[in-house]
Amino acid sequence: MAMICFKADSCKALTNKGAAVFQVISADEAMPRQITDGGGMNQGKDIADSELLDYISESITLSTSLADCGEQKSCAVTTAKRLRDFLGDAMVKDKGLCCQYIVACEPKGTPVTERAIPVAIFKTNTENMKLYIKKWCKISSDSKTSIRSIVDWSYYKRRLCSMIQKKITIPAAMQKVANPVPRVPHPSWLLKRVNEKEEKFRSHQQELEDMNGSMSRENKSAGADLEDMGKAGKSYVIAPRPIVHSHGVNKRVKDLVDKSG
Repeated sequence: MAMICFKADSCKALTNKGAAVFQVISADEAMPRQITDGGGMNQGKDIADSELLDYISESITLSTSLADCGEQKSCAVTTAKRLRDFLGDAMVKDKGLCCQYIVACEPKGTPVTERAIPVAIFKTNTENMKLYIKKWCKISSDSKTSIRSIVDWSYYKRRLCSMIQKKITIPAAMQKVANPVPRVPHPSWLLKRVNEKEEKFRSHQQELEDMNGSMSRENKSAGADLEDMGKAGKSYVIAPRPIVHSHGVNKRVKDLVDKSG
């Protein structure tokens, strides 16, 4: 198994709230068995609802009050507005509101920011939960109000794959290591980036080789000249060094000699 240097602090567990938690078990497996199986997504059927929510929920704290958010559109703002629907204005009037949510697949065709469902709704009684889920998701059937029915699984799969690429597969490709998670293909732009890096490296390597070759030729030429000088028996006169006189110092010495005489 090839060794790969990752930017992550730990390659035993990498966590991304709002996407999924996964463990790097081996070079061929990097998705949690609780959320995926060999054939793909199993929608967390083997774990409790609370654990599933811990895996896929995202939490954002509003820096301002909901009233000051105005017409802003974000998952956090949508979550705050929906918390106000069933908890009342008093619970969301202050700034610093913690908005924990999941992304639903309904209403279809709407932006992600309009499909945020507050996690708190799943902690209320069943009747309230069904009432608000049907209202927010614009569905009529009670059978489609469970957590696993409303979650946008394709959204979370994209988020998870994006995180695996960022932390594992892209760093591996940049180090010329084969994709350690084949189930997550490389993005289309990566091959071009790798080729550009390789070309830059080869160009730099060629410059170093040319420089070393030039220095080697110069050294050989200088050595040959010295050897020719010895063979020719030529004598070379080395000019004497110039002597520097300090007239000011000599005059003072002469004065001292005259006085002592």
